[in-house]
Amino acid sequence: MCWCNGVTVGRIEESAACGNTTVEGVGRDTRAGTGCGGCKGRIADVLTGAAAADGTPSLTA
Repeated sequence: MCWCNGVTVGRIEESAACGNTTVEGVGRDTRAGTGCGGCKGRIADVLTGAAAADGTPSLTA
């Protein structure tokens, strides 16, 4: 998922399950998206999918 910091999709999903519902929150927790930023769109997609799976709204800004 995040090549710069070696963060996997699974780790993004874990972060979301722990309450990190924004790209910035996931970045603070995992460092994903804090390098080149190229994966921020994919992180947002994962967050949207995680929110849809549990029925909560996602704030992917």
